[in-house]
Amino acid sequence: MKCVNGVPAFIFIVVLVSACSKMIDTKPPISSINSENVYAENATAIGVLTGIYVNLVNSFTGSTTQNISLRAGLSADELVLFSGVTNADQIATYQNKLVSNITNSFGGAMWSRLYTFLFFCNSAIDGLSNSQSLNANVKQQLLGEALFMRAFCYFYLVNLYGDAPIVLTTDPLAVQQQARSSTGLVYQQIIKDLKESQNLLSTSFLNKDLMPYANASIERVRPTKWVATALLARVYLYTKEYGYAEAESSKIINETSLFDTVPVNMVFGINNKEAIWQLQPIRTGRNSEDAFLFIIPTTGPSASTNPVYLSDALVNSFESGDKRAVLGNWINRRVVTGITYYYPYKYKATTGAVSEYPVVFRLAEQYLIRAEARVMLGKISGNNSGQSDLNIVRYRAGLPSTTASDKDGLVAAILRERRVELFTEWGHRWLDMKRLGVVDAVMNQAAVYKGTTWNSYQQWYPLPFGDIQASTALKQNEGYF
Repeated sequence: MKCVNGVPAFIFIVVLVSACSKMIDTKPPISSINSENVYAENATAIGVLTGIYVNLVNSFTGSTTQNISLRAGLSADELVLFSGVTNADQIATYQNKLVSNITNSFGGAMWSRLYTFLFFCNSAIDGLSNSQSLNANVKQQLLGEALFMRAFCYFYLVNLYGDAPIVLTTDPLAVQQQARSSTGLVYQQIIKDLKESQNLLSTSFLNKDLMPYANASIERVRPTKWVATALLARVYLYTKEYGYAEAESSKIINETSLFDTVPVNMVFGINNKEAIWQLQPIRTGRNSEDAFLFIIPTTGPSASTNPVYLSDALVNSFESGDKRAVLGNWINRRVVTGITYYYPYKYKATTGAVSEYPVVFRLAEQYLIRAEARVMLGKISGNNSGQSDLNIVRYRAGLPSTTASDKDGLVAAILRERRVELFTEWGHRWLDMKRLGVVDAVMNQAAVYKGTTWNSYQQWYPLPFGDIQASTALKQNEGYF
């Protein structure tokens, strides 16, 4: 990350409101999201949060290594990097050899980008809180969205990098020498923001004017109370607050008028009932960024646009009869010069009319969260148990009931199910291995086909070298010196 006047760059940002010009019509020029004129009218205030979602698509999907699904998939045992790739950052990510020094700094880009988003969110929270002219419902919804997005960013910071500075202000001087807070304190802030956002966000899906939809064509692209609840359930699972995790996931699962599981090939379609939150594709000529990245063309993988394919370890982890593994469902293959490449096929259209939206949160994860929480609470079998929740996901995939019947067996079965259900989606596999303490065992095996060696410290990415140099209070992760 670059620094400005010796201050880490995550505390500086200029917002290009023109990125969401289709959603708003501004009269005076706007140069920053805490300008008073931005929060004087509903349309421009709505445009601020819309701009955050536009930038979320630009930043964390697509072919760059800021793509969370791509970087985490390469770091873990999901994806294989094409041998023709020369991108040093991608190679270092795949081989778990990230570095942070004066010559090269690989792995810190997401730290920089996430703190940029935090500045967006903090600016929005300040501006919205101080606004006296916004419609009360609009102000409440947008404040809830900003708090949710701040929690979302901190969730990935703490799970990719570990301890992180808790920055709740836009004042550069206030955070210039801010040290990293413990993971526990960061999670406390995440939970606080999510609980507050739950109280502010609408229970209905809203249109671009923040009004409930009047017909069946409901877009699920703005955060609602259910999105905040989905992340809160995940956070409680990660922090081992299993009773709370069960309760929060149950709130969504029980909202059957809005949410339900759908057939395998409908899961990633626009506005389906499994989706809790989706992102709208924004690039002209692309249906979804994941399809453009992961679908291997007839010519095979390429160093620039299609640099990865599925690992044998992942492909072989599907059980016989699993609908997700049927070619043309969630995976597909390409044979080029005698070499077979399996690739993610959750998103199927690279171009043309938009038929798929990237899914950030969906119902199947909530069943798996509740399954794990219930097992940890001793609710092993029978009705309302870990077994019964796990089986909901398995039945949709065409599989029989799980044979796991004790705590250890069910935890392992749930981890395996998460692997084949959530692969290449927002880093789930990478994060699961770390939180469940199996990362060293798995990655020592993966290191063999990656042609590298594994060290436990590599489960955490390094902070940007420039930030470490700029702040005496900011300490690098162990191993990156």
